Amino acid sequence: MPSTSRKTSRKRWIDCRSRFRKESFTRSPSIHDFVDESIHEVYKTLFEAGVLVLVVILLFLQDWRAVLIPATTVPVTIIGAFAAMKALGFTINMLTLFGLVLAIGIVVDDAIVIVENAVHHIDRGRMDPKSATIKACPRSSVR
Repeated sequence: MPSTSRKTSRKRWIDCRSRFRKESFTRSPSIHDFVDESIHEVYKTLFEAGVLVLVVILLFLQDWRAVLIPATTVPVTIIGAFAAMKALGFTINMLTLFGLVLAIGIVVDDAIVIVENAVHHIDRGRMDPKSATIKACPRSSVR
């Protein structure tokens, strides 16, 4: 949603353009346009990553129940990242957008690995899902 100063500057630009119709006016690119496009790309990346996670898990594990786990945890994690950014006072710039894309990649990768490990423990060890997930989590982290 555009800020008040941004709305005001666009209104002034349109007003100047209408006053001086004989002159050729072009609006120079604004940093706001660049950030808006970057935010759109982050949304696009988030959507693509979510779809890829669900397709990979469904394709390899062939279990709808396993698909539901990352389908709920990935959005919750990303919402948590946005909440942490807001709480710490971060602004939307290229560094935070890069961090969000990186966080999306890490969450997506961990979701796939943990679900695969939990399913492996359930199938091989005849464990209940909670115990299998607890046993799968330490194997997915970097030591």
